[in-house]
Amino acid sequence: MYVIKKDGTREEFNVDKIIAAVNKSAARILYEFSTDEIAFICQFAYDRAESLKKDGITIQEMHNIVEGALERVNPAVAKSDGANMLKLDRLEGLLTKLVKIREAIM
Repeated sequence: MYVIKKDGTREEFNVDKIIAAVNKSAARILYEFSTDEIAFICQFAYDRAESLKKDGITIQEMHNIVEGALERVNPAVAKSDGANMLKLDRLEGLLTKLVKIREAIM
């Protein structure tokens, strides 16, 4: 089974990448997965990916699968995904735009 990355390249399914990603997400909220939780997440991800019956699944599909596993193990970790957070270096620009919008409608 392959994971199709954003640039279109294909990479062999690698459970170690899932472990690294979920541990990184857990660390954001100061949580540490148990061995059993990691085993569940990995097995869930593999089984769900296999159930799609596709030779290759997109990185977004894999992300959704892993997020589903995290929802079952610890929903707080599932919601801590840094990819969906605003980068601090973009905050000032966003606030400037919001102020302009506010001024335009008032």
